[in-house]
Amino acid sequence: GMDVGWTYRRVECESPLWTRIEKRILFLGSSVTYGEAANGTSFADYLGKIDGVYVTKEAVSATTLADEFSGYAYLASGNGDSYVKRLKKVGKTEEFDAVVVQLSTNDAAMEKPLGEISQSANLENRND
Repeated sequence: GMDVGWTYRRVECESPLWTRIEKRILFLGSSVTYGEAANGTSFADYLGKIDGVYVTKEAVSATTLADEFSGYAYLASGNGDSYVKRLKKVGKTEEFDAVVVQLSTNDAAMEKPLGEISQSANLENRND
């Protein structure tokens, strides 16, 4: 049968079609970043193949940017961590030249609060 479950996948792309840009980019998001409607292939994967960037996808369908646990995502994929929680885990172990964050329609659909913009660029100084 057809697998319609939510999935979590982290992809490292190492083989571009031509000259490598040689930048490490973290793509953080939910189903759009994961490529849910395209069997796990998204715009991030194309950037890896076509432009030769080193792509790391932290993408979990049905999660939100708002720093709140998603029970729906947890039941579907086993991971309900918000973008913020996942960013904090990745940020401690790896270095990136850029981070691309998918604006989440899940936040609006789940009526999550918008929160506030921090004055600090340092994650340790931000309010949880």
